Amino acid sequence: MAEEKGKKLIEGLIVKMKSSKKLELGVYGGLALLCLLLCFGGGEDKGEEPAVQLTSAVSDVDRLEQRLMDTLSCVRGAGKVKVMITYDTGSEIVPAMNMDVTSSVSVSGENQTRTESSSPVTTYQNGENEAIVLMEKEPTIRGVIVVAQGAADISVKLKLQAAVQAVLGVDAQKVEVLEMGIEGMEE
Repeated sequence: MAEEKGKKLIEGLIVKMKSSKKLELGVYGGLALLCLLLCFGGGEDKGEEPAVQLTSAVSDVDRLEQRLMDTLSCVRGAGKVKVMITYDTGSEIVPAMNMDVTSSVSVSGENQTRTESSSPVTTYQNGENEAIVLMEKEPTIRGVIVVAQGAADISVKLKLQAAVQAVLGVDAQKVEVLEMGIEGMEE
């Protein structure tokens, strides 16, 4: 019984949507908004956010290594390739800051004091004050190891090293290209 009412309701909505473009757009807009809320987690517990951000940073590093491996393995003669990137620092978030400067001068003009203070600029969202982020600095790369089947060929080795330097913007001394051993080929 309830199933039949639900079917009739949906059929009636479909008939009305076909006759009215405004209603059709409104329904599709509502569905899109619902999908966005579900995808981007409206009303989540704020205590879980740092773990999500950490996971995101780790997955960005893994994604960069994977993209680099996929690209380098396309170089003629490279064969199977593995990449490891190490970092000196983590990513750094630079917040917008308010600068407050207070100066005072004595009546005689002899004593002067100047006080400077800064505090992050915040915005009120979801019941909390959140800092406004100006930019996020990428982590500093310490070094890169590329292990490739074809690295015994000097021209392949130089092409792989040049590609890593171009993509990551690092000096040649930070990139080491090595020939893959038998153990690495089995995986």
